[in-house]
Amino acid sequence: MRAADSGSGSNWPGILLGMALPPALWAALWGLSLMSDTTRVSSEVSASMRSGGVMVCHDGRIAYDKETLLGRIMVDGRFVCTDWRMRESPSILR
Repeated sequence: MRAADSGSGSNWPGILLGMALPPALWAALWGLSLMSDTTRVSSEVSASMRSGGVMVCHDGRIAYDKETLLGRIMVDGRFVCTDWRMRESPSILR
């Protein structure tokens, strides 16, 4: 009987790990999604600067239809420019 009683208290670390793992995994995936968005925004702004237009996008964000973790992972968001500026020397107007 003593052997059965001594093993009952050892499940707590497993239970705590099981409860802590899903939120930690969710937070890690959300952070990776935000880092991916930051990289994509900088590449979209860079592409805007290379294009031949009078208005140039200087900043933006990635917009999603659903702001959930599953929505961020499964669906590509679309780039939305939030800061438009005039090109300093519009040589394309000549």
